[in-house]
Amino acid sequence: MSRWLLLFAAGCTVDLGELPSKCSDGECPDGYDCIHGVCAPPGSEVPITVAQLGNQRGGDIKLVVVGEDVLIGWESYPYAPRGQAVLGKRLSRDGTLSEELVLESTWQGDPGAVEPFFDLYSVDSETVLVAMSASSVDDDPRPRVRVFRASLGGEVEPVWDREIRMGTIGYGNVSQARFVSTADGGLELGYFEAKVLEGETTGRLAVFELDANGALTSALDDCSLADDTCCPAHICLVSDRTGSLAAGVASVKATTAGADWFIDETRPSWMRLGGPTTEVALPALSVPVLTDDNGLLFVEPSPRQGDKLPDDPVAGPAKLYRRDFTSSAKPELVGELPTTRDNPGLAWVNLDPGQAVLVTPGAELASPVLKVLSVDTSTAETSVIAEIQRRSSMDIGSVRAVAVSNTLFVVWLDVADDRAVIRASTVPL
Repeated sequence: MSRWLLLFAAGCTVDLGELPSKCSDGECPDGYDCIHGVCAPPGSEVPITVAQLGNQRGGDIKLVVVGEDVLIGWESYPYAPRGQAVLGKRLSRDGTLSEELVLESTWQGDPGAVEPFFDLYSVDSETVLVAMSASSVDDDPRPRVRVFRASLGGEVEPVWDREIRMGTIGYGNVSQARFVSTADGGLELGYFEAKVLEGETTGRLAVFELDANGALTSALDDCSLADDTCCPAHICLVSDRTGSLAAGVASVKATTAGADWFIDETRPSWMRLGGPTTEVALPALSVPVLTDDNGLLFVEPSPRQGDKLPDDPVAGPAKLYRRDFTSSAKPELVGELPTTRDNPGLAWVNLDPGQAVLVTPGAELASPVLKVLSVDTSTAETSVIAEIQRRSSMDIGSVRAVAVSNTLFVVWLDVADDRAVIRASTVPL
């Protein structure tokens, strides 16, 4: 028996990115089955290998529902061998993966600048929108934003007739843009600008109003480079943030009245258009998980130890809080959650009212398992649904999850110095 089979049979941690354990032709030695492309003992839990990459930022793994399946998206960067592109694969509940799909490949990125950002939005089971944002590639220092439409059958076309230039405080200052659906059936795309207004460096949330196919609902002002007050989107809301800014839209959640925008992951704040208050600061590193017309639930991850750097150990429980948007009162503690890192982050999926699922590696950056927990959002009480065996010794770069019918799709990024691997698993709910 070869060394890699001995390791698997002995139950040791196996790094699927390194070992010659593939069975793409379905052939395996006697006593072993081909499970998700890997020879393993019958009944073994083996994650699905979605893609093996040279490198990948954790935030550049996207997961959207397409019909009864999910689309896993990632990015090839301008300096990569294949050049700038947004790619994806469709994953079904039975573990079937599609061939690699090209979701956008015409966007120009500067190989010497910050990697472009992208976001995905599912229009229907066969169509997604792709929002691209990136730094300048010409003498105009302002970053660029544009929306494309991709058919999962292979056709890609621009929805906007041009790139739109956004405010900036200099070359390289570019933001993550994000889509959200609205109660009237339309869409919005939000981008957080860094601006100099009246001599002070600040931020501004720029919101584009779109129809259901991603087209702009009305014409926009053509802002000149010299006009700092011009709004390049339909709505621009000045932030309370000041000083040097390098923030993006961390997440956005729909409400019956519109959308709640959450800016930055390190120093998060909550922006809601309209009403007496425009922005609420949240505790450092906290993660918004559920919003409604009255307030917000957010998770404060377990405290960092040592030098308090992203890769440092964490200890103690995470905490679930409730926060009212208009109230000046301190957030109300709902309860404590199991130890949860802020890096690589957590995945949270809201199910029926009062119930959610939390996916986390717990305290370890290279945890051998991903814990899938049921959460009562009124008490923070948890119970274990499943533990996903990663079969990898690499660090975890990010975790994503989404529920489709009675199946939870979990996708994560394994990272090492010389490579990154996207893997997935499904869990019945």
